[in-house]
Amino acid sequence: MSQRIRVFATCDIGDATNILRHKGYDLEVYAQPEAPPKSLIVEKVKSGVDGLITTLRDEIDAEVFAAGEGTLKVVAQYAVGASPWYLRPRLAQGASPITGHGPPYPEVTGVICLVP
Repeated sequence: MSQRIRVFATCDIGDATNILRHKGYDLEVYAQPEAPPKSLIVEKVKSGVDGLITTLRDEIDAEVFAAGEGTLKVVAQYAVGASPWYLRPRLAQGASPITGHGPPYPEVTGVICLVP
């Protein structure tokens, strides 16, 4: 990749950390066991990250999406059986949802929102 893609993960994402870094992503992972404060998420998004990996515990709303206007391209949710309620306003504005699961953990669902 010619320009490194910047991603902020709000939690430990396990083996995916090494996979993304090996593929050349500039990945920053919030290392604390509790959810990061919303102000930190907004700060990271404002700094120009391309992608955000979140969980159900994170407060993701219009303020977070507004902070990423022009730079944030993808929001992914790391969860089991999740309903991405906070993505509904973005979907109404034309964002493209992608959902899926697969081996080895079919109960784990990934929800990705491509931000227009």
